Amino acid sequence: MKHIQPIITQAGLNASVGFDGKAVKIDVAYIGIGDHGYQPKRTHTALSNERLRLPIADALKTSPTQWQVAALFDTGPEFPVREVGAYLSDGTLLALWSHPEDVLYWNTEYNHAIQAFSLGLEALPPDSVNVISTGSLNLFFDSEFAQMAAVQIGNMTRHLTALISQNLHL
Repeated sequence: MKHIQPIITQAGLNASVGFDGKAVKIDVAYIGIGDHGYQPKRTHTALSNERLRLPIADALKTSPTQWQVAALFDTGPEFPVREVGAYLSDGTLLALWSHPEDVLYWNTEYNHAIQAFSLGLEALPPDSVNVISTGSLNLFFDSEFAQMAAVQIGNMTRHLTALISQNLHL
């Protein structure tokens, strides 16, 4: 998993301040990925070519002004991921990362890519961000860990059986 540091968009900042100039609670709910690479600007309101958007699966507040958010991308289509965005529940683009040349990873329906954002929220009013997540990313790996454990137990059983067999023939 590669951690990236996005920029906060002007639309995201505006969403956190009400008409009366006071902080408004905003809900970060989605991470989107796309295939265009460019130099992101605060004025962007959407990814250049968004291909997938999924709910945030896990979130952790790491400081008063920082959240770690992540989503599991385990579906097609195939494309090089060159842009990532964090979206509010109403569809407003809060934060954006992209690079003119670098590819973050290759998305396919066969991979399990956890895309994580470290959202530095110093530009937003204190305590204005709430993150909506579907649960814990640890749950996504239950079947993979169970399969790995079964393989390891099977391997140990074969080794023990071989050792016992060798000792009985001595």
